Amino acid sequence: MKRIYWRQYRLLCKSSFIYKIAWMVGCFLFIEHAHAQVPHEFFKFRYLEPPLETGTRMTEIPVKLDANTRPPKKTTLEENFDPPIGAHKRVNIYQHIDYADDLIVLPRMDTWHRVQPASEHVQGDVLRRGLVYAPLQADTPFILPTDSSRMRIVAFHAFENDKPSKALTLWWSEVSGRYAVTSEHPGTYRIELTSASSPKLLTEAHADELREAERTALPDQPQMLAIRTLVQQYPELYAMAMADNSLDALVTWFRGFEAVALEPSSMTLLETILSQRRGVCRHRAMAFTAVAQAFGYKVRLVTNEAHAFVEVYIRDAWRFVDLGGQTEKLEVTSPFDAVPVAIAERQVNVPSENTVQKAFFTFTAPPPRTYTRDIPITFEGTVLDIHGRPVPDLLITLGVDAPHLHTILTSAMTDAEGAVKFTFRLPPELQPGKASLWLLSEFWQIEF
Repeated sequence: MKRIYWRQYRLLCKSSFIYKIAWMVGCFLFIEHAHAQVPHEFFKFRYLEPPLETGTRMTEIPVKLDANTRPPKKTTLEENFDPPIGAHKRVNIYQHIDYADDLIVLPRMDTWHRVQPASEHVQGDVLRRGLVYAPLQADTPFILPTDSSRMRIVAFHAFENDKPSKALTLWWSEVSGRYAVTSEHPGTYRIELTSASSPKLLTEAHADELREAERTALPDQPQMLAIRTLVQQYPELYAMAMADNSLDALVTWFRGFEAVALEPSSMTLLETILSQRRGVCRHRAMAFTAVAQAFGYKVRLVTNEAHAFVEVYIRDAWRFVDLGGQTEKLEVTSPFDAVPVAIAERQVNVPSENTVQKAFFTFTAPPPRTYTRDIPITFEGTVLDIHGRPVPDLLITLGVDAPHLHTILTSAMTDAEGAVKFTFRLPPELQPGKASLWLLSEFWQIEF
């Protein structure tokens, strides 16, 4: 519509004696408008197979002990904070134990309160920039990752299609120290936040602190009695559990597990894991939580998409403890990869009044952030020159770079409006993991 008005404006001005002045004023206004429209940022992405979510719904499901005690060859973790926190990102909190035929850990039932970002932070707090892409369904809460049990959000901004949005409501639970968001309008939102946490809560509890862990009388629930009866079969473990101020000894015992497959056994799975002392992070963390709780300690299980660890209640605060057992090869991705990247512009010296000296590409909508092979992928964009005018009939090539694959995927021409559409499939030989797509035209090459 703006281009139609512009043509009419030119025709009107050409018929009058003020043509030259109007042309100069019009050019200035249009260029100023075009500069506001010229795209200047592009998105990097990583595809994962299977697709990876950045969080979990508030309707968490119980976690049951399983027999797969081999470490995975590779685990992918999304890092949502800068500076990073790594594998100790808090997403799911489990605190209730159900032990009948085998061990099940149930989610902690939170009480959520609507909140606003904190107006200030304590001097000495560690401040982090956070970034989360939240696919929200109508009125369905979405858990935000946290870096400690008392993290506070001191700044919060939401965007939908790169436009600021006020549609999100922020919630907080004092029980778990987590935040969640809801929206009346479904969609994928980019959430930018600033968090503040005490440096003490960002460090792992050491042995001296573990000896000060709060302990209550031995609980008398049936599942706790059953676990204590089971532990009595292992004198060394039972002696540690019954001793005063012995939580550090229990931590050391569970850290000694081997991350190898279980040997055949006729016992229950929990008995097998305790007797063979084998298991990866989730087995160690679940079993430790069950045993520690059965002997009166306040302990809970914390998980994210790549790791499981525990939190212990010490001096009126929940402190994290890592029992080990994570995969040796941890691949970390980050939404911070979606940052502006430079465009390698070059001039094209063609002696013509209509020479395009520079051109810019913008996605009509941001490309997907996760990709799966054998599923058609489509994204669209528009090419504009430096004055914001469409560049038609421009050939653009799309390719992929991966550790063992560098190939062209497809090519397409821009139409009369400068629009271009790509539909392609990832090649079968492309292995799961990191990959970069690139666009190549006569004027620039972009990696994203």
